[in-house]
Amino acid sequence: MLKRTHVALTVPALLLLVGCGSSDPASPKTHATGPRNTASPATEAETIAQLHGSWGAFFSGPTVVLNFTGRQVGLRGGGVACAGSVAREDGILTIRLKCDDPHAKRTVGKIWGLTENAMTVDWTNYGADSFTRA
Repeated sequence: MLKRTHVALTVPALLLLVGCGSSDPASPKTHATGPRNTASPATEAETIAQLHGSWGAFFSGPTVVLNFTGRQVGLRGGGVACAGSVAREDGILTIRLKCDDPHAKRTVGKIWGLTENAMTVDWTNYGADSFTRA
């Protein structure tokens, strides 16, 4: 009888510790206040801060340099100067630039593979550049 009582008390206690919910990983996690937002502003701010400084793309053509200060970004290289901003769009850090040359190709780029010292920017209608921290 002692074993049954022990098991009977353990199962409810375990349920209290584990909580109720779906075991489906695609199921949203919830609190008493509703769905939890998994993308916190601090995470985006930390990512933007990681971009801070100068980054260079060194290849057979002219060197391209991106300078990040907060959400502001500037690009110089190949006779073109551009200024704009970086923001998260659809979950991906995206650079949007306005350039002094209306035919500039590097105006919208998605940042991929950001590490402490390297990243790739995939420019819309142009191709990708690999940048290293300068």
